[in-house]
Amino acid sequence: MPPNKPASAPAKKKPTASKLATGKPSSLGAAQKSAASPQPKPATKGKTKRVKVAGRTVTVKEEKRVFKGFLNVDQATLIHPRFDGRRQTVTRLNLERGDSVALLLVDKKQKTVWLTEQFRYPTMRKGPGWIVELPAGGVEPGEEPVDCARREAIEETGYEPQKLEQIGSFYLSPGGSSERIILFYAQVSIAARDAELAARLQDADEDISLIQKPISEFLKEAKAGELDDAKTLIGALWLSNNRSRLRL
Repeated sequence: MPPNKPASAPAKKKPTASKLATGKPSSLGAAQKSAASPQPKPATKGKTKRVKVAGRTVTVKEEKRVFKGFLNVDQATLIHPRFDGRRQTVTRLNLERGDSVALLLVDKKQKTVWLTEQFRYPTMRKGPGWIVELPAGGVEPGEEPVDCARREAIEETGYEPQKLEQIGSFYLSPGGSSERIILFYAQVSIAARDAELAARLQDADEDISLIQKPISEFLKEAKAGELDDAKTLIGALWLSNNRSRLRL
């Protein structure tokens, strides 16, 4: 009989997926878990990749989904170059919800802008709860932004744009989210509005009120700092700079 081997030390417990770089429990918390019952995606170990971004190399050591629901949250450990020449390892969270489009809907004949008013839960604590904003919506997989712009205009307002011009694209909160807005100028006519079609196409859980506002009043509110929504403020500033070109 071979001699008995000494008992090995008990294995250390591995940190759970709910712990972040600080070693503390994730702030995603039980409330979100019970709401969507997400199953965290296992880490993609052994799949270190190097990504070229603006001529600089970022090494992705690990990337995993830690929350899955209407909004998704990804966690990544990365090595990126610093401005002092060194390289830095960080762990970051990203709220991932894909690209969206927004529409600056202008009736050229009436010299008005069409806006929507909707209840926005995240604004309740520090804001009005109901936000007046440009019509907007998410780009579906495989859908071109310009096609999404046309679809969202019809679904939310009943307008089919006569003319579309891309204004630009921008991130809303790049410190924590990859969401990007692609903003379009859309020329419409009230005579061509199909309200019945919009009512049929609108999602059952959407409650949207349309607001027609004179361009001069819209721009006055923007300059006075009275707009609560970033994409709407950007659209107003663009309209102010392009009003003479558009003959508005």
